[in-house]
Amino acid sequence: MYIYLNHVVLPMNSNQYQSLKIELQKISTEIPQTWGAVQNDATDRLINLFSIQSYAELHHKIRNLPDNAQHYFQHRWFLWQCARCDEFIFATNGNVKPNPNPKDQTYDVEFNGNQALRFDIKSTKVPQKFHGVMSTVFRNPEILVHYYYTHQSTGVRSCMQNRIFVVHHSFVSTRNAMKLRCQWDFKEKTFTEYAGRVSDKAKFIKHGDVKSDVIFIIENRDGTLTRRFVAV
Repeated sequence: MYIYLNHVVLPMNSNQYQSLKIELQKISTEIPQTWGAVQNDATDRLINLFSIQSYAELHHKIRNLPDNAQHYFQHRWFLWQCARCDEFIFATNGNVKPNPNPKDQTYDVEFNGNQALRFDIKSTKVPQKFHGVMSTVFRNPEILVHYYYTHQSTGVRSCMQNRIFVVHHSFVSTRNAMKLRCQWDFKEKTFTEYAGRVSDKAKFIKHGDVKSDVIFIIENRDGTLTRRFVAV
Protein backbone atom coordinates (compact mmCIF):
# COMPACT_ATOMS: atom_id res chain seq x y z
CA MET A 1 0.00 0.00 0.00
CA TYR A 2 2.86 2.37 -0.81
CA ILE A 3 3.61 4.76 -3.65
CA TYR A 4 7.24 4.80 -4.78
CA LEU A 5 8.09 8.29 -6.05
CA ASN A 6 11.69 9.39 -6.59
CA HIS A 7 12.72 6.75 -4.04
CA VAL A 8 10.43 8.32 -1.39
CA VAL A 9 7.73 6.02 -0.07
CA LEU A 10 4.37 7.58 0.72
CA PRO A 11 1.36 5.77 2.23
CA MET A 12 -1.78 5.64 0.12
CA ASN A 13 -4.57 7.84 1.43
CA SER A 14 -8.32 7.54 1.01
CA ASN A 15 -8.55 10.04 -1.85
CA GLN A 16 -5.87 8.21 -3.79
CA TYR A 17 -7.64 4.91 -3.21
CA GLN A 18 -10.99 6.29 -4.39
CA SER A 19 -9.40 7.68 -7.55
CA LEU A 20 -7.30 4.60 -8.28
CA LYS A 21 -10.08 2.08 -7.87
CA ILE A 22 -12.17 3.93 -10.46
CA GLU A 23 -9.28 4.00 -12.93
CA LEU A 24 -8.60 0.31 -12.45
CA GLN A 25 -12.23 -0.60 -13.06
CA LYS A 26 -12.21 1.41 -16.30
CA ILE A 27 -9.07 -0.18 -17.72
CA SER A 28 -9.67 -3.75 -16.48
CA THR A 29 -11.14 -4.87 -19.82
CA GLU A 30 -8.12 -3.68 -21.86
CA ILE A 31 -5.36 -5.19 -19.73
CA PRO A 32 -3.63 -8.15 -21.45
CA GLN A 33 -4.70 -11.44 -19.91
CA THR A 34 -1.13 -12.77 -19.94
CA TRP A 35 2.20 -11.34 -18.85
CA GLY A 36 3.97 -11.55 -22.21
CA ALA A 37 6.96 -12.95 -20.29
CA VAL A 38 7.66 -14.68 -16.99
CA GLN A 39 7.90 -12.15 -14.15
CA ASN A 40 11.60 -11.41 -13.83
CA ASP A 41 14.07 -8.80 -12.60
CA ALA A 42 15.72 -8.27 -16.01
CA THR A 43 12.52 -6.98 -17.64
CA ASP A 44 11.59 -5.02 -14.52
CA ARG A 45 14.81 -3.02 -14.85
CA LEU A 46 13.76 -1.59 -18.23
CA ILE A 47 11.60 1.08 -16.55
CA ASN A 48 10.96 2.28 -13.00
CA LEU A 49 7.47 0.80 -12.78
CA PHE A 50 6.90 1.89 -9.19
CA SER A 51 7.28 5.57 -10.03
CA ILE A 52 4.39 5.48 -12.52
CA GLN A 53 1.21 7.00 -11.15
CA SER A 54 -1.31 6.52 -13.99
CA TYR A 55 -2.09 4.18 -16.86
CA ALA A 56 -1.59 7.03 -19.33
CA GLU A 57 1.91 7.61 -17.95
CA LEU A 58 2.64 3.90 -18.25
CA HIS A 59 1.64 3.93 -21.93
CA HIS A 60 4.02 6.82 -22.53
CA LYS A 61 6.93 5.07 -20.78
CA ILE A 62 6.56 1.77 -22.63
CA ARG A 63 5.57 3.01 -26.10
CA ASN A 64 8.93 2.13 -27.68
CA LEU A 65 9.29 -1.32 -26.10
CA PRO A 66 8.51 -4.58 -27.95
CA ASP A 67 4.89 -5.78 -27.72
CA ASN A 68 5.69 -8.59 -25.27
CA ALA A 69 7.43 -6.13 -22.94
CA GLN A 70 4.51 -3.69 -23.21
CA HIS A 71 2.08 -6.48 -22.29
CA TYR A 72 4.34 -7.41 -19.40
CA PHE A 73 4.33 -3.92 -17.91
CA GLN A 74 0.61 -3.33 -18.51
CA HIS A 75 -0.19 -6.57 -16.75
CA ARG A 76 2.31 -6.02 -13.95
CA TRP A 77 1.31 -2.40 -13.30
CA PHE A 78 -2.38 -3.30 -13.14
CA LEU A 79 -1.83 -6.21 -10.74
CA TRP A 80 0.46 -4.09 -8.55
CA GLN A 81 -2.13 -1.33 -8.29
CA CYS A 82 -4.89 -3.83 -7.48
CA ALA A 83 -2.68 -5.34 -4.78
CA ARG A 84 -2.06 -1.88 -3.30
CA CYS A 85 -5.82 -1.35 -3.12
CA ASP A 86 -6.33 -4.74 -1.44
CA GLU A 87 -3.71 -3.86 1.19
CA PHE A 88 -5.27 -0.44 1.73
CA ILE A 89 -8.72 -1.97 2.29
CA PHE A 90 -7.33 -4.33 4.93
CA ALA A 91 -5.61 -1.45 6.71
CA THR A 92 -8.86 0.54 7.01
CA ASN A 93 -10.05 -1.92 9.65
CA GLY A 94 -9.44 -0.87 13.24
CA ASN A 95 -7.69 -4.08 14.28
CA VAL A 96 -5.34 -4.08 11.27
CA LYS A 97 -2.11 -2.10 11.08
CA PRO A 98 0.10 -1.81 7.99
CA ASN A 99 3.82 -2.43 8.30
CA PRO A 100 5.24 0.98 9.36
CA ASN A 101 8.53 0.24 7.60
CA PRO A 102 7.98 0.25 3.81
CA LYS A 103 11.44 -1.22 3.22
CA ASP A 104 10.57 -4.29 5.28
CA GLN A 105 9.25 -6.96 2.93
CA THR A 106 8.53 -9.55 5.62
CA TYR A 107 4.87 -8.56 6.05
CA ASP A 108 2.20 -6.10 4.89
CA VAL A 109 -0.32 -6.07 7.74
CA GLU A 110 -0.63 -7.12 11.38
CA PHE A 111 -3.91 -8.21 12.97
CA ASN A 112 -4.97 -7.56 16.57
CA GLY A 113 -1.58 -6.12 17.58
CA ASN A 114 -0.25 -9.67 17.48
CA GLN A 115 3.14 -10.27 15.85
CA ALA A 116 2.11 -13.88 15.25
CA LEU A 117 -0.59 -12.53 12.93
CA ARG A 118 1.66 -10.68 10.51
CA PHE A 119 0.96 -11.51 6.88
CA ASP A 120 1.94 -10.58 3.37
CA ILE A 121 -1.20 -9.97 1.28
CA LYS A 122 -0.90 -11.81 -2.03
CA SER A 123 -3.58 -11.11 -4.64
CA THR A 124 -3.68 -13.86 -7.23
CA LYS A 125 -5.85 -16.23 -9.28
CA VAL A 126 -6.47 -19.95 -9.57
CA PRO A 127 -3.84 -21.48 -11.90
CA GLN A 128 -5.20 -22.98 -15.11
CA LYS A 129 -4.30 -26.53 -14.06
CA PHE A 130 -6.86 -26.38 -11.22
CA HIS A 131 -9.81 -24.95 -13.18
CA GLY A 132 -11.34 -28.36 -13.82
CA VAL A 133 -11.09 -29.52 -10.19
CA MET A 134 -12.38 -26.51 -8.26
CA SER A 135 -14.54 -28.66 -5.99
CA THR A 136 -11.36 -30.45 -4.89
CA VAL A 137 -9.57 -27.11 -4.42
CA PHE A 138 -12.38 -25.81 -2.19
CA ARG A 139 -12.25 -28.97 -0.06
CA ASN A 140 -8.44 -29.04 0.05
CA PRO A 141 -7.13 -25.47 -0.36
CA GLU A 142 -3.73 -26.55 0.92
CA ILE A 143 -2.93 -27.96 -2.53
CA LEU A 144 -3.39 -24.48 -3.94
CA VAL A 145 -1.27 -22.88 -1.21
CA HIS A 146 1.58 -25.32 -1.69
CA TYR A 147 1.47 -24.66 -5.43
CA TYR A 148 1.75 -20.90 -4.88
CA TYR A 149 4.77 -21.22 -2.59
CA THR A 150 6.62 -23.70 -4.78
CA HIS A 151 5.93 -21.77 -8.00
CA GLN A 152 6.55 -18.25 -6.75
CA SER A 153 8.61 -15.92 -8.91
CA THR A 154 12.36 -15.89 -8.59
CA GLY A 155 14.59 -12.86 -8.18
CA VAL A 156 14.72 -10.11 -5.60
CA ARG A 157 11.07 -10.55 -4.62
CA SER A 158 11.40 -14.24 -3.80
CA CYS A 159 11.01 -15.01 -0.09
CA MET A 160 9.08 -17.19 2.31
CA GLN A 161 6.64 -15.45 4.63
CA ASN A 162 3.21 -15.82 6.18
CA ARG A 163 0.66 -14.99 3.52
CA ILE A 164 -3.01 -14.36 3.00
CA PHE A 165 -3.81 -15.32 -0.58
CA VAL A 166 -6.72 -13.36 -2.06
CA VAL A 167 -7.68 -15.78 -4.83
CA HIS A 168 -9.90 -14.62 -7.69
CA HIS A 169 -11.80 -17.08 -9.86
CA SER A 170 -14.64 -16.70 -12.35
CA PHE A 171 -16.88 -19.60 -13.34
CA VAL A 172 -18.26 -17.39 -16.14
CA SER A 173 -15.09 -16.72 -18.13
CA THR A 174 -11.37 -16.60 -17.48
CA ARG A 175 -11.44 -13.21 -19.22
CA ASN A 176 -13.38 -11.85 -16.25
CA ALA A 177 -10.37 -12.31 -13.94
CA MET A 178 -9.20 -8.69 -14.28
CA LYS A 179 -12.67 -7.23 -13.66
CA LEU A 180 -13.08 -9.55 -10.69
CA ARG A 181 -9.98 -8.07 -9.05
CA CYS A 182 -11.71 -4.67 -9.16
CA GLN A 183 -14.88 -5.57 -7.27
CA TRP A 184 -13.94 -3.06 -4.59
CA ASP A 185 -17.29 -2.70 -2.81
CA PHE A 186 -17.54 -6.46 -2.44
CA LYS A 187 -13.92 -6.70 -1.31
CA GLU A 188 -14.37 -3.98 1.30
CA LYS A 189 -17.18 -5.97 2.92
CA THR A 190 -15.28 -9.25 2.58
CA PHE A 191 -12.01 -7.98 4.09
CA THR A 192 -13.84 -6.26 6.96
CA GLU A 193 -15.64 -9.51 7.77
CA TYR A 194 -12.36 -11.41 7.59
CA ALA A 195 -10.51 -8.92 9.81
CA GLY A 196 -13.23 -9.22 12.42
CA ARG A 197 -12.90 -13.01 12.53
CA VAL A 198 -9.15 -13.61 12.33
CA SER A 199 -7.35 -14.75 15.47
CA ASP A 200 -4.34 -16.79 16.54
CA LYS A 201 -6.73 -19.72 17.03
CA ALA A 202 -7.49 -19.93 13.34
CA LYS A 203 -6.53 -23.15 11.58
CA PHE A 204 -3.97 -21.70 9.21
CA ILE A 205 -2.47 -23.77 6.40
CA LYS A 206 1.17 -24.64 7.07
CA HIS A 207 3.86 -24.70 4.42
CA GLY A 208 7.20 -25.48 5.97
CA ASP A 209 7.80 -22.88 8.69
CA VAL A 210 5.23 -20.37 7.44
CA LYS A 211 1.47 -20.23 7.71
CA SER A 212 -1.14 -18.93 5.33
CA ASP A 213 -4.81 -18.45 4.67
CA VAL A 214 -6.99 -18.17 1.59
CA ILE A 215 -9.81 -15.76 0.80
CA PHE A 216 -11.64 -16.84 -2.35
CA ILE A 217 -13.37 -14.11 -4.38
CA ILE A 218 -15.69 -16.05 -6.68
CA GLU A 219 -17.85 -15.06 -9.65
CA ASN A 220 -20.55 -17.72 -9.94
CA ARG A 221 -22.00 -18.96 -13.22
CA ASP A 222 -24.98 -16.61 -12.83
CA GLY A 223 -22.67 -13.62 -12.40
CA THR A 224 -23.20 -13.21 -8.66
CA LEU A 225 -20.27 -12.89 -6.27
CA THR A 226 -19.47 -15.02 -3.24
CA ARG A 227 -16.53 -15.32 -0.90
CA ARG A 228 -15.01 -18.30 0.87
CA PHE A 229 -12.76 -18.15 3.91
CA VAL A 230 -10.49 -21.06 4.78
CA ALA A 231 -8.87 -20.69 8.20
CA VAL A 232 -11.15 -18.27 10.06
